[in-house]
Amino acid sequence: MKKIFLLIFAILMGIGFITQAQTSDYDNNGTVDNQFNQWSVSFMAGFNRPLNPFTQGYYSVNPGVKLSIGSFRHFNLGTRYMLSRSFGFSLNLSYDNYVNPSGSSSKTFNTSQYLMAIQGVVNLGHVIGFPDFTHRFGLLMHTGFQLSRFNINEGPYDGEWERNGGFIFGLTPQIKISERFTFLMDGSYELNIKQHRTWDGNGSNPDNLVGGKITLSVGLAVNLGKHKKHADWADTPVENTMAQIETLTYRINELQQSTVKPETIDSLKNNQAKIRNDVDELNNKVTAMVPVGNNAPQAAAVSKEYSVFFDFNSARVKSDYLSEIASVIAVLKDNPNLKVLLQGFTDVRGTEKSNMKLSKRRADAVAEMLKKGGIDASCIKTEAKGVDKLFKAKTPEDMMFNRRVTIKLLNK
Repeated sequence: MKKIFLLIFAILMGIGFITQAQTSDYDNNGTVDNQFNQWSVSFMAGFNRPLNPFTQGYYSVNPGVKLSIGSFRHFNLGTRYMLSRSFGFSLNLSYDNYVNPSGSSSKTFNTSQYLMAIQGVVNLGHVIGFPDFTHRFGLLMHTGFQLSRFNINEGPYDGEWERNGGFIFGLTPQIKISERFTFLMDGSYELNIKQHRTWDGNGSNPDNLVGGKITLSVGLAVNLGKHKKHADWADTPVENTMAQIETLTYRINELQQSTVKPETIDSLKNNQAKIRNDVDELNNKVTAMVPVGNNAPQAAAVSKEYSVFFDFNSARVKSDYLSEIASVIAVLKDNPNLKVLLQGFTDVRGTEKSNMKLSKRRADAVAEMLKKGGIDASCIKTEAKGVDKLFKAKTPEDMMFNRRVTIKLLNK
């Protein structure tokens, strides 16, 4: 069993460091850009059920009740620090009291345990991709080392105590109440590899005993920090956005300055033209949906209109549209008399409130890319439009045209 927990811990640490490396965000100076809160504190209470070892005649649950979850005598206070959106560490202090269940045939006993656990935490919600379809539910996985003091409170060994130690592993489903508060549920398994007393305190083994315990608890976490969102609920960063734009620009410049065979240039141009045609085709379909004549929106002096399309329930800008955004950045830099209007839209699925929030997040995602590209925030305006009412999509395929941000270049 000890080897199994060591393996689980090693795997969790490996996942954590890999995801931390993959999801750390860097600003233009190469430093970590922590635009989310990293600290949280939590309090939880629930049930404990020691599994083994027990002295004969002593039980933690009534032997006649197979599905008993134990006694409501578990309390936990924790603090957590997230290095990234996907990986962090936690320190937990807990108290458990163990007594014979009422109405059972167990002999009377009373013991208690004070425990401290240091654990690695992986946000499985981000790893699995929860933000692609929900921003309300999350899932954490934690494992690490625990040390405890085990007290005997009555019986022939009353007043004696011992130190225990081992491993702990658990899963913590989350429900976001607000940006500051999160409802937690936790199921954990504790393994003691250094235990000499039985859980009832009436038996011992000077060599060693292996103890096991399950806890089930619920509670509340408070997210601390000056930013709007905690790491658990922060949006996944755009796919190395500006780095990809810079790489694309560099490759274009390099191609223009290099001497290559004409047929190679033709091949690249054809491929680039095909990509541009695909993007233009989508833009044309959206542009065709805009009312004309007396019903046309009264925006002044539209120079050019672009569209960036999104996956279902996502505000992540796909790499397919980086060249589109790079073009907008270039136009704005070359024409200081222009400003940009970003209008976010969704398809009809979801509530009105959630769609307004999603359309706002989509517009903000594009705005953030423009700002990182050197466009002053004063030149950027965002609008959350909610459900797209210009194009009445009837199939999931057609709804892709609803899920977009329209980029309008206007005269100042």
